[in-house]
Amino acid sequence: MIREYVVDVVCEMGEEKEAKSSLDKHEDIEEVREVLKAVSEFVKEIREPLKDLLNTLLESFSGDRLGREVAAFYKSIVEAGVDPSLAKTLTERFLEERLKPLSSIGNLISGIPKGGEKTKKAVGPAKNSGEKGEE
Repeated sequence: MIREYVVDVVCEMGEEKEAKSSLDKHEDIEEVREVLKAVSEFVKEIREPLKDLLNTLLESFSGDRLGREVAAFYKSIVEAGVDPSLAKTLTERFLEERLKPLSSIGNLISGIPKGGEKTKKAVGPAKNSGEKGEE
């Protein structure tokens, strides 16, 4: 009789712990949902201003404008007495340096998911070694 009572109490305690654990998990899930909703709304709010900023940056790389800058650079160093072959090399370097930001901007733009898209990489659970990583 005592044994049955102890078994019943232990079972009830286990069920209570399980129910409490389930409730904690549900609360954690709801909290994560709220955080993700806030982040999603923030991204939607900054999308247009960010797009405008990137367009402004990209306008500075228009072909005509960039071509005039490169030509003016070449002309100025040749007129300053630099050998034309060296001037060509320096101008090529000048152009490469001017184009570097374009690749960074392109990478940034391609990394921004469009409305409704899901990202391709997801952060995975902690690995056995205790480190967090990407899957």
